[in-house]
Amino acid sequence: MEKQRSEATFRTNLVQHNKQAELIALSNAESLQRQELSENFHTIKENWHRLMNRQRWLDYWQNIYSRSLSVLPYFLLLPQFISGQINLGGLMKSRQAFMLVSNNLSWFIYKYDELAELAAVIDRLYEFHQLTEQRPTNKPKNCQHAVQVADASIRTPDNKIILENLNFHVSPGKWLLLKGYSGAGKTTLLKTLSHCWPWFKGDISSPADSWYVSQTPLIKTGLLKEIICKALPLSVDDKSLSEVLHQVGLGKLAARIHDHDRWGDILSSGEKQRIALARLILRRPKWIFLDETTSHLEEQEAIRLLRLVREKLPTSGVIMVTHQPGVWNLVDDICDISAVI
Repeated sequence: MEKQRSEATFRTNLVQHNKQAELIALSNAESLQRQELSENFHTIKENWHRLMNRQRWLDYWQNIYSRSLSVLPYFLLLPQFISGQINLGGLMKSRQAFMLVSNNLSWFIYKYDELAELAAVIDRLYEFHQLTEQRPTNKPKNCQHAVQVADASIRTPDNKIILENLNFHVSPGKWLLLKGYSGAGKTTLLKTLSHCWPWFKGDISSPADSWYVSQTPLIKTGLLKEIICKALPLSVDDKSLSEVLHQVGLGKLAARIHDHDRWGDILSSGEKQRIALARLILRRPKWIFLDETTSHLEEQEAIRLLRLVREKLPTSGVIMVTHQPGVWNLVDDICDISAVI
């Protein structure tokens, strides 16, 4: 199990370093990250050395056992053969029968290394299964006509309180701002309302089919149109898509909607957030949770885009988090998270 754990850690760190390669280079942190990966690989190497030593000793004793079994029948039957009680044919038949029985009874010895590996895999899967079984199944009540939070508290997986005494109500078409200092738990509250964070207590009702927009939208490799429209319930024609792209400030991409490229690397953080807002306008969800969706845009542009969203989706209920004060004037109500901690 240690082999699987150390290799998994090394692979995970390689993926993370690959994703953050540009940031690592700009921060001049190459030597530090190289040292971290070297330490991870050293753990793998040390574990392999221990495994090879164990395997060498296992092979050594298995060979001794196998060779001993091959000659043991001769030593046991040699007196009878010399005394003439059995002939050479009987000796060979007896040895063959002995080897057949001993090989069948020695299955565990010959398969010990494979059984040990199987046991390690089973232990690891069992630990994973135990963790999934321990995850609570608590979810907010599914309510389509309002978001209601009454005497609720948000907690960590180890039951530490993040937020408590939460009370607010949002009706369709209304906008609510969750205000508070960084790290207060605003994003965790949005995840709870999105039915993705089960560690809470109290009365929480929210729609199960809400649309959550994070500050780092998922943009993959592929056709731009498919990336934008993939999660939409209905097909979108090129003209409608181009109009929305112009509205969110991405008119230059309107001519490239059928281009296949690595858009996650090509688009800037601000452009990715504009893509997320374009998806939002095209999907037209009834309930929207915005988690610093315009954090990489200038404040005036953020105000313009959120006004556009409100104009296009007048009946949608919105709960949002933002640290851009100019946006606060767009909402109908403000819930100060810092005041209820």
